[in-house]
Amino acid sequence: MVVKGWPKPVVKWSIENQPLVEGKRIQTKVKDDSYTLFIDEVQFADEGEYRCTASNEYGQVECACELLVNEVPEFLKRPNDLTIEEGSDAIFEVEVNGHPEPEVLWLKDDVLQRPGDRIEMIKEENVHTLG
Repeated sequence: MVVKGWPKPVVKWSIENQPLVEGKRIQTKVKDDSYTLFIDEVQFADEGEYRCTASNEYGQVECACELLVNEVPEFLKRPNDLTIEEGSDAIFEVEVNGHPEPEVLWLKDDVLQRPGDRIEMIKEENVHTLG
C-alpha cells in the first residue's frame, strides 16, 4: 500500500478489528511511502479481514482486504471394516476437516452410492454417516 501525507502518516495494521501482532511469521515493512504486510507460511488461523489505517493530525484513511485460506481435506476419523450377519444394518462413519468444506462421496466397488430405499446418508457438522 502506498500512503502519502504531510506530516507523514502513522500506519497501523489490524486483523478482524484487533491490532496485528508482528512476530516471526507476520511482519510489516516500510520503504519510502510503501507499506507492506508479509505473512510467511500462511495458516488457516490467519484467515480474516486485514485493515490498514493511515492517520496524521489532519485525518485518517483506511482500506481492507479479505484473506481466505484453503485447507487440504483430511480424515479425522476413518471408517472401520465391518463383519456382520446378513440382514443386519451396516453403518460407516467418517469425520473430515478442510476449507472450503470437503464433499464426501461414498463408493462401493468403485460405484458411487446414492441415498435410496436401502441407503441413508447423514451429515452432522463434519461427521458423515452411511447406513
